[in-house]
Amino acid sequence: MAISRLLEPDAPMPAMTPFLQQTVKAGGPMADRVRREHRQRWAWPKVSEMYAAAEQFRGQVIDGAIVEAGEGFKSYHVDSAEVQAYRQFYERMDWPWPRMGDAKWICFPLIEAGGSVEAEIETFKATISEGQGDHDAA
Repeated sequence: MAISRLLEPDAPMPAMTPFLQQTVKAGGPMADRVRREHRQRWAWPKVSEMYAAAEQFRGQVIDGAIVEAGEGFKSYHVDSAEVQAYRQFYERMDWPWPRMGDAKWICFPLIEAGGSVEAEIETFKATISEGQGDHDAA
């Protein structure tokens, strides 16, 4: 599940090309876009691999603790308010959003009535952290 990887620290990223460095140095909206796109492409290589595998209908091996933590996820229609809320959260975090292609459904942590994406992500993060602690103790 990509969210578990997105919660990890950014991977070391390659330097931007001189052109992109100059664009960022110039500032403004284009600089923000270039910086965001560079981070989305390079900061989470495992997520990029997961997204590419999904586009090619290839499965991925996921740690059992993460699968267990994801049992509380729900499938949302891509046009739903919940998916829009998750998409906005991803944008605020500069996280890469999956290319959806023809997909009509996507799974995310269930947003409880009166809840928020931020709260559900934090709950998921705590759940997988507990699972990793249990795994390390074994």
